[in-house]
Parts: sequence; C-alpha cells; structure tokens
Amino acid sequence: MKKDLCKITLSNGKEITFQKHVDEVLERIQDSEGKLYDGLIHFSEISINPKYVVSVEPVSNSFRTDNQRKIYT
Repeated sequence: MKKDLCKITLSNGKEITFQKHVDEVLERIQDSEGKLYDGLIHFSEISINPKYVVSVEPVSNSFRTDNQRKIYT
C-alpha cells in the first residue's frame, strides 16, 4: 500500500519528511483560520516550531529511496 509522504522545509534550509498526508501535517501546525501556531508542535520523534516553516509539500515514494533520509511518523 502506498503511504503519503510530506516534506517540510524550515527557514534554516533543513528538510523534514513525514509519513503523513499534507493535510494531516497542516492540521497540526495551523489553526482553523490558517494561522501558524506559535510554539513547539510535537510529532512522534521530533518537535518543530511552525513559525519557521517555509513550505509544506507532498513528495513521491521515490523521494524516500532517492534521498535515503529519515521519515518521521
């Protein structure tokens, strides 16, 4: 079964990949009006501050093997 992957790029250039649909990630980092939360948001193994999120984008499963990076849940 194909699993959704989502990449977040932070203002310092760091890229974090999640095994979640883009909408799931957006629900965690912004309120119902679309404003980013201020403060740390905790995922299973990592915490991020949404104020430093530059982009959120879906990525293909080939992204996982091409880049050999950790995928967070």
